[in-house]
Amino acid sequence: MRKYRANAASPTRVDYGWELSEGLLGFDETTAMSPLILTVTDDLFASFLARLGKRKDQVTTRAKLRVAEYYAELDVRGLHAALKKADGMRVGPLTESIFEKGLLEPVVAPSGARQLKPLQDILGKLKESKNAALADIKKEYVPKLEAVADKLAAAIVGRDGAANGYADLFRKERALRDEHLITVDKIIGLVRAAFPNDRARQDAVFPEFVDEDEPEEPEPKS
Repeated sequence: MRKYRANAASPTRVDYGWELSEGLLGFDETTAMSPLILTVTDDLFASFLARLGKRKDQVTTRAKLRVAEYYAELDVRGLHAALKKADGMRVGPLTESIFEKGLLEPVVAPSGARQLKPLQDILGKLKESKNAALADIKKEYVPKLEAVADKLAAAIVGRDGAANGYADLFRKERALRDEHLITVDKIIGLVRAAFPNDRARQDAVFPEFVDEDEPEEPEPKS
């Protein structure tokens, strides 16, 4: 009697469970065991499908965040260049009044949620500045940075929500995987007891082949 590996992915377990359920129906002594594995197998299959249903949201929200990061960085670089131009094509007092020590990289180097705070910081400094020399730059870049900051914040919320939702479903699915394996082990014991020293009937009940090369899926990170 072969069974799948302890870290087998859900499709392997589902196929195994359905086939085992049918095999159990083939003998009077084991027919009553069939619902045990069929129920947990169908539950696992439903959980697996529910997670797959969230897969699109998980991957598309990552793309939205990347694009939001791109536009945010583009406008931050534009602001930095405009400030340097106002400083006489160098990092001077105007640039340093908005960017810490006049440096661009601390704002554009972070990614994802880490990029939002530095962006909001320079936006806040620009909005609060009373320097008349910044009037035209404020007029152009405050609306731009507000827009990209809002889009970045929304993209972060969307990405995290999708990732966490996917992870929650995956945790439930993995709990069902564990329950499925426990049920398989239980049925192995019951079948052995039903057919002691009868390897032929034991093998007829259990699937002959399981794809043991299917990789475990990594849990998503938020």
